[in-house]
Amino acid sequence: MSMNDKRKKVPAVVGTVTDVKPKINPWFKREGSIEELCGYVAQGGHLAGFCRERGLLYTSVSDWIYGNEQRSVLYARAREERAEVLADEIVSISDEVAVETKHEGEEVKLVLDATAVARNRLRVDARKWAASKLKPRKYGDKITQEHTGAGGGPITLAALDLKNMSDSELAQMQALLSKASGQ
Repeated sequence: MSMNDKRKKVPAVVGTVTDVKPKINPWFKREGSIEELCGYVAQGGHLAGFCRERGLLYTSVSDWIYGNEQRSVLYARAREERAEVLADEIVSISDEVAVETKHEGEEVKLVLDATAVARNRLRVDARKWAASKLKPRKYGDKITQEHTGAGGGPITLAALDLKNMSDSELAQMQALLSKASGQ
């Protein structure tokens, strides 16, 4: 038997190739899909985890959400509710006590577990960050700016009485203001 005889014969393709539409995951067409997603997110979940658990592509779900205004609004509301859940979890995590028992002869001592404390600090920081991004008006950093006048004092405002100015004085003032503003 020659080498050519040992090869498997591949049948020839006959006919024309037609356009094949990609199959849409049935999850998108199912009644209550957006409610399922929003419930998951509002309870503290995130879109990436939701997609991973159901075998969905993140970009497909994101496009599906933002492709419809009503779904976008529902998803945004779920994310805001998630911020509230994260804030509640911060309090719960902060209240956790990780105590380790140490035996020294007959004496038993209770000692805080430093690893657990560090882990909880990380968990709290992650939730604080996420909540500040999901609901910045409520959980974000508060930034204020103060403006002061000369010498750190208050800003003084002066009013001009334009009624008693002549047309030439007004034109001169207009020219000065234009020059000052770079026009």
